[in-house]
Amino acid sequence: HKIYKWLDVRYSGSFATFFQSQPNNEGAYANPIRSASMTNPTNLIYNSDGTYNTNLEGSYYHNVVLVSDYNTFKGRTNKTTNSVSFVARILNGLEFTPSISIDIQDLSDKYYYDPRTPDGEPVGGRATVGNSRQSSLQTSHILTYNTVIGGNHRISALLGFEYKDYRSRMSSTNGIGFPTSYFKLISQAAEVTSWSETFGGYK
Repeated sequence: HKIYKWLDVRYSGSFATFFQSQPNNEGAYANPIRSASMTNPTNLIYNSDGTYNTNLEGSYYHNVVLVSDYNTFKGRTNKTTNSVSFVARILNGLEFTPSISIDIQDLSDKYYYDPRTPDGEPVGGRATVGNSRQSSLQTSHILTYNTVIGGNHRISALLGFEYKDYRSRMSSTNGIGFPTSYFKLISQAAEVTSWSETFGGYK
């Protein structure tokens, strides 16, 4: 956008929210990619009364459909990227371009092992809640000069500097012991087994 003959302003920005679901138990035995191929193919998914079959034959005893329906492995990401720059034409061929950009990303995820599944049953269900934020502030100030002398000689010069401030913070809480499968919040766990919080950054 041209504010004056000698000054332009430019802006770009994006905002996004997306959700993620991943296979249960990542690379563990209950992962459907692994257990479905290793489970005895003669095992029934459901009993005659419509309930899940939990008495599977063989060394892989995870009912892949039961685990996928009961366990929860989900994440949500909110991300925004914004940048503003100015172009100031000071003299003929001499331009000054300051700019600033801000990137922020928030990620929240939750793993829930239902007490009715083999992984959650020994401890009455388990849950993990994690949150993280990464933010970045970057500025640049660039002075450029371009001219042509005598129609054959081009002279160009550039002077500038940049600054960046990056910060990250992550937290995680684990809990076990849920009264029933209807209780899934980490605050409803009978025992908080661990928690952690870390931060970092650079300039």
